[in-house]
Amino acid sequence: MFEDSSLFVLIAAFAGITLLFIFLYFVPVNLWITAQFSNVRVGIGELIGMRIRKVPPSLIVNAMITATKAGLQLTTNDLETHFLAGGNVPAVIRALISADKANITLSFKQATAIDLAGRDVFEAVQISVNPKVINTPNVAAVAADGIQLVAKARVTVRANIAQLVGGAGEETILARVGEGIVTSIGSAATHKSVLENPDKISKLVLQRGLDAGTAFEILSIDIADIDVGANIGAKLQIDQASADLKGAEAKAEERRAMAVALEQEMIGIAMTNASALVAPTYSAEKLLGTNPIAVAIPAGEEAPFVADFATTTAANGKLEIAQRNNTTIPFGWAQDADGNATQDANILKNGGALLPLGSEKEQGSHKGYALGSIVDIFSAVLSGASFGPWAPPFPAYVPMPENMPGEGLGHFIGAMRIDAFRPAADFKSNMDLWLNRFRNATPASGHEQVYVAGDIERTMEKERMQKGIPLVGAVQNDLKALAEKMNLSFELKQ
Repeated sequence: MFEDSSLFVLIAAFAGITLLFIFLYFVPVNLWITAQFSNVRVGIGELIGMRIRKVPPSLIVNAMITATKAGLQLTTNDLETHFLAGGNVPAVIRALISADKANITLSFKQATAIDLAGRDVFEAVQISVNPKVINTPNVAAVAADGIQLVAKARVTVRANIAQLVGGAGEETILARVGEGIVTSIGSAATHKSVLENPDKISKLVLQRGLDAGTAFEILSIDIADIDVGANIGAKLQIDQASADLKGAEAKAEERRAMAVALEQEMIGIAMTNASALVAPTYSAEKLLGTNPIAVAIPAGEEAPFVADFATTTAANGKLEIAQRNNTTIPFGWAQDADGNATQDANILKNGGALLPLGSEKEQGSHKGYALGSIVDIFSAVLSGASFGPWAPPFPAYVPMPENMPGEGLGHFIGAMRIDAFRPAADFKSNMDLWLNRFRNATPASGHEQVYVAGDIERTMEKERMQKGIPLVGAVQNDLKALAEKMNLSFELKQ
């Protein structure tokens, strides 16, 4: 009997303690007393309701106490609503207090909207009071003289409370400042002017209104550091010179092969494919190179027959001469990116293309297209080199193709033994007769002579050997500038 009564007392005590804890959990009396002494009017029923709604009463009450002591007029319902919406109640309260002390207009509705937008509202108020400095990464830009400058800036910003909801962040500020620096340096005539007056960059960038639509107001942009980088202009010139050299070497190899064949009383044939600058008939795409063909045929007393020509209406070199002379090109040489006729000498740099020999279908461009295709197939497809649009580029402005099917450019070089067909002496005698007849053909009105392939070039070679090679002014300037950058002596003879 005694044991039963002891067990009953023990169970009753345990139950009583459990009920007490449950009561104190749902009815936080201590918290209510603290609130009353802090002049926060909150009822026991409200605290119990918070527990039921899974809202921490201590969080709401402590926030109300802090707000009341700071003189803010808020209700527990305001704070509960923000908490249930996923907001950070303490951060909002701290932000409102900071804004009030700093005389910054910030309503509870604004603060909660900023908080729910994912921004740190307390930090935003702090940045409004104490502006923040953002360091840009290194920004590389090239001045008009081809010298690269690497600049780093410090951007001082202040939070724009009104734009914190929906306004762009720091990344946008940095991107816009970087773009402004690139534009400012790029518009400078020389890199020296930028180095002498780096504050000019800051002024130009500030004038662009870069903080529009962002959560910040830009107070100042200061160039912290600026260094001289690479000589991009010289590098591009060197790349172009290297590309030109490769092209010249390919042409020289053709001529050498033909000369060897001529010396051996053979007919020489040489072809090479080139980077895609030519649009086939009816195509807006560049798929073929200028793909030159060279044929040399020996003779007896007469100068040999030497044909060396591109399979385009005009070679790329003629466009380069027009560019340097700042002149237009005739219609029929090239087309724009959409396949329309153009006179723009710079069209290849703007997505345009050269036209096959014949220019258009009505003038026989399909024949020039076929000749260019033969060269591409014989030179590259047959040799295992890259062909068509995958041929590696000569010009520096043409990007390197991806997934090239072969290696490099291809060449086709052939020699035909004349004596395999007939006696060489008889052939050369007939070639003399052929050449003489053509050279002595009656010229058309307004012309002095009929030429055979190679005649004009031989005449020009003799003249150049005697008088030198004339250069347009732009080429002279380019050579002089390149010599100065490479520390080489340069002298032009008149």
